[in-house]
Parts: sequence; C-alpha cells; structure tokens
Amino acid sequence: MAKKKKAQVLETKGVTISKEPSTVKGNRYSSYRITYYKEGRRCRERFRTEAAAQTRAQEVRKELEKGTIHIGTFTAKDHHVLVEALKILDKSGWDSGLLEAVRQVAEAKRLLDGKGTLMEAVRLFLSEAAREKLAVISFPDLVELFLVHIREKKKSRRYVLDMQARLHFAAKTFTANIGDIKTAEMDKWLASMKKNTSRTKNNYRKAIRTLFRFGREKNYLPREAKTEAEFTTSYDLGSEEKF
Repeated sequence: MAKKKKAQVLETKGVTISKEPSTVKGNRYSSYRITYYKEGRRCRERFRTEAAAQTRAQEVRKELEKGTIHIGTFTAKDHHVLVEALKILDKSGWDSGLLEAVRQVAEAKRLLDGKGTLMEAVRLFLSEAAREKLAVISFPDLVELFLVHIREKKKSRRYVLDMQARLHFAAKTFTANIGDIKTAEMDKWLASMKKNTSRTKNNYRKAIRTLFRFGREKNYLPREAKTEAEFTTSYDLGSEEKF
C-alpha cells in the first residue's frame, strides 16, 4: 500500500503556500492557502488547486519586489526575524504596521532617557489609570470607617481603644486623601516623635499599615499593589533598654 504523501509547506521569497484540509457541505477536500506580508499587514488567500496557489504566489512575489529595495541583502535569519516580528504584531491586534511599531518604541525609549524600561513605564501608566478609578476618602474619614468595622467585628475593647487613640492622633497630621499620602510623609511623622521609644513608633506604624490595608480592601487604594504604609521604616528595638 502506497504511503500517503504528507502535506508540504512551500515558500517562495516571502510567500508561504500551505496545504490544508477544507470542508464544504460535508465534502472534504484539500485547499491551498498563501500567506504573505504587505505593508506590515498579514494577508491570506485560499485556492482550490496547488497550481493556482503557485501562480498567485509568483504574482505576489513580483508585486512585493516592485516596492522593495535591496531585498537580496536580507539573510535567511533577517527574513525569519522580520516574519516573526510581524506575526507578533498580528497576534497583538496591532494594525498600524511594523514601521510604526518600531517608530513608537524608539520614541518611547528616547523620552524615557534611561530612567526606566518601556514595560516599567507601561505598568506605571496602568497603575495610575487604575488609581484614577478609585473611590476617594480622606485619612480621618477612613479612620472612622475602620473603627466602625472593628467594632462590628467584635474586636477586643483594648484593641479598639488602642487603634482609636493611635489613629486619631495620626489623623491630626494626615488629613488628605488616603491615596495621596506617601511613605516619606509617614516616615517624617514617625521620626518626629522624639520622646517616644522605638517600640511605640513601631506600634503607630503598625496601626497605620493596618488602616492602609483596610483602605485597600475597600477599594480606596489599588488592590494589586502594596500600600505606601508598607514601605515605612521599622525601628530597631535592639538598642533600647529592656526592663
């Protein structure tokens, strides 16, 4: 029994011909598809016979060559890189062509001027865009909301009174929107407590971190990122006299 001839993929200078199974009204037959890139866009055409596909492929090749300068200087590796780049753009939904993609990447790199990567810039942009959609609440108002929450959760009286005292004291300094308060401001505030021990400063820090986490849970801060309070400085207890 003769072996079935495997479907082949043929190439002719930037135009690929592939043999593919097709079905029309329940009848299966082989068709041929040519694939090529023109002006940065992926083009596909289907034909019933290989001869028709070959003829069209030659036509396309000639059309492409008319608008191409020094096409012969491309190595096989160059061609592979170009084709893969165009495939990536095609899958991403980009429809402005390879040249425009390269132009925008180059311009973005110029504007960044070594201050970060393109992906870091994109992530920062998305983070800021998400922040704009957050509900707005001031630090003092969030404190009151948090205190109601822990009372409803039936936390111990000692815990409630401790958090109330620390957070009310902090609210005298921090009155802005919770999303606008930065790590440096909180570190400066903690450092200003000259008469307090490191342990006391850490307890205030812990109370603020708890408040910020609550704010994140309630969608007043980005849920996918650490809060500013989590980056505040922790005080070393090793140098303090122990009683």
